Amino acid sequence: MVDFLSRSAITGFIRGSAIMLSLHQLQSIFGMKHVVSSKTDLITVANNIWTYRHEIRLETTVLGVIIIIFLQFTRYVVSALLNIN
Repeated sequence: MVDFLSRSAITGFIRGSAIMLSLHQLQSIFGMKHVVSSKTDLITVANNIWTYRHEIRLETTVLGVIIIIFLQFTRYVVSALLNIN
C-alpha cells in the first residue's frame, strides 16, 4: 500500500503526526494536571495552557526543557561524529 502513496504524502503524514504528538505532550512537560480537551490543535492547547497557567510547575518545566536540550545536543553530537568518520 505504501507503494501507491507519494513520498511527500508520507512525509507530510509523519510530520503532522509528530506535531500533534508534541502539542499533546506540552501540558505534561509543564506539569499541568488538567487536560481539559482531547483536541490537539495549536489554538486549543495554547488556550488550555494559558487558562491553567497557575498550575504550571517550575520544576517539571525546567526538567522537561533540560531533557529536550540534552536530546537535541546528543543528536547533534552523534551526527557530527558520524560525519567525521
